[in-house]
Amino acid sequence: MINSRVKLGKQHSIWQWSLVCSIGLLSIMPMVKAQQASPKADKALSASIETDTNEIKLGQPVHVTIKVKGAPKGVHYQLPASLDLDPFVELKRGEKNPSSDSLQVLTLTVSCFDKLGKLMLPSIEIIPKSDRDGGEQKLEKLNVPAVPITIKSVLAGTSEKPSPKDIVDPVQIYISDYRPLVLLGLSVLWFLSGFFILRRKKAIPVDTRLEQLPPPRQAHEIALEKLEEIVSENLPRQGKFHEYFARVSKTIREYIGNRYSFFALDLTSSELIEELRDRITPGLDIEALNKLLAEADLVKFAKVKPTDAMISYAMDTAYGIIQATRIRQTEEQESQS
Repeated sequence: MINSRVKLGKQHSIWQWSLVCSIGLLSIMPMVKAQQASPKADKALSASIETDTNEIKLGQPVHVTIKVKGAPKGVHYQLPASLDLDPFVELKRGEKNPSSDSLQVLTLTVSCFDKLGKLMLPSIEIIPKSDRDGGEQKLEKLNVPAVPITIKSVLAGTSEKPSPKDIVDPVQIYISDYRPLVLLGLSVLWFLSGFFILRRKKAIPVDTRLEQLPPPRQAHEIALEKLEEIVSENLPRQGKFHEYFARVSKTIREYIGNRYSFFALDLTSSELIEELRDRITPGLDIEALNKLLAEADLVKFAKVKPTDAMISYAMDTAYGIIQATRIRQTEEQESQS
């Protein structure tokens, strides 16, 4: 009987020890799970917003910083293409490169131009974008909370009743008057001119004939001479494309103005073409002239490097326009008669 009681006592103590161990394990497991879950909790996805100031004057910018923490690897959050921030207006947006991979920093600059008082910068929804195709549908968007911003008048802080300045004596201003010297100089010049005329010994003979001036040169003669001079200097081979097209354009503009009796050098290319469309210009190819002037403007103002075809076209077209519109000898004789 004694041995059986001892065995029963030992079995009873084993059961008690097993029960204590089970209770201890059950109490430790939640702590282990909490410790394992704490790193994940630290990496929870969140978004915060900061502003460099919460009080500005009307029209001044506010710099907003949005931080996204805990974004999954390969996921990038960005601002929508357009933002409705009424009454604020977006001025600029950007993105910074932080040192941590799990942190993303978006920047936004806004301002208000038409309202005063305590306003709210509306909540902003930022959109996730995955590096993998099709990953955007499984990602959640983040809402950045609204931020209060006070807008003050541009006159805030100035004195409403400024004190007047002290009255001071008028300042004397001296102005130099050179009119007497000018009159004296003109009088001396008039006297010397009369003295020179009276003392002149040799008089001009009455029968002296005036030298006959040569007839005025025609517009096409002047233009062709200038074009030949441009060709002889061979400017394109020297890399002087700007000078080449500027001189060709000026020559053809000057010829057009002299040929049709209006001042064409001060007109733009489009204004010159419109002026010619309103005039009777037999033989003038306006489309070819328009192309010549347009290509010349590209080289002169847009710094475009011309091709060989553009260089040849400019000179050939200029020659062709002059030859097609020049005044013929018969026309000149008919106009004189």
